[in-house]
Amino acid sequence: MKKKLEEFIADYMENAVTHGEATNEGDYKVANASHDKLMTALSEIRKFGNEGDIALLALSDDENDSVKCWAATHSLKYNKDKAEKVLLD
Repeated sequence: MKKKLEEFIADYMENAVTHGEATNEGDYKVANASHDKLMTALSEIRKFGNEGDIALLALSDDENDSVKCWAATHSLKYNKDKAEKVLLD
């Protein structure tokens, strides 16, 4: 069964949160593993084209700072103004 965009977005969010928590705790092994999973989810999200870009950009409004910052970073190419604003805040 093929995964839907929403499932990749959920994977992305989960691993962004895990990465942020592990980074704050100094657990580089967990941080590195979650980063790899985050990048895999990002790669899959990108396959959805504009729909994936829109979903990713929407995450830059998330309440979790890790999700917000990762999503803004990965959206710079598509919406520089919003992404920069989120990252500067």
